[in-house]
Amino acid sequence: MNRICCVYGIEINNKWYIGSTVDYTSRIKTHLNNLRKNHNYNPKMQKEYNETGEFNPVILKRVDIRKSLTRYENYFIGKYDAIDNGFNGILAYKRNDGDLSKKIEQLNKKITECLVLVDDLYGYTGIKTVEVQDDNN
Repeated sequence: MNRICCVYGIEINNKWYIGSTVDYTSRIKTHLNNLRKNHNYNPKMQKEYNETGEFNPVILKRVDIRKSLTRYENYFIGKYDAIDNGFNGILAYKRNDGDLSKKIEQLNKKITECLVLVDDLYGYTGIKTVEVQDDNN
């Protein structure tokens, strides 16, 4: 079976998660299996899925060159308002950028942990933006 390199969306209750992959079928199966097992890394998406049972994946853009995935992913995150009114936490980044990728991944994990804590304490997950300051400036 041929792999599909693309930017995809998952719509649940009129809210979107936007992602990119080099193997669409495998990635969508992983998302769905994690949601069904109640083990999705995204607590907002998991909660919405548990309440509605909806899961509507769609290919938004097929991409021939892997380097273009991040650019198109960010475009669709903005188009579908997937940060403020969806399930994305931040814009996409190049996952093969060595040290920067590791730092961003660690930051994403900390942000997610904070969102879960805030939601647990106050029932509020409406944090819209996170600004990271460069200490060297």
